[in-house]
Amino acid sequence: MGLHALVDGLIMNWVLDPKYFPLAKAAAPMIDLYIDSLKSVTSKRVPKKITKRRSRVT
Repeated sequence: MGLHALVDGLIMNWVLDPKYFPLAKAAAPMIDLYIDSLKSVTSKRVPKKITKRRSRVT
């Protein structure tokens, strides 16, 4: 979803003002940076140990 928002925002802003930035040159590095940041976040995650909860008996 985040990647879609990034690409949509790049295209929308470029369509509004094509002279603002060169889409063909700017988009690829921005998308690569976004994907690389996702890789670094997911590799640092530590999986949580799932424990089964006992139901309380009253």
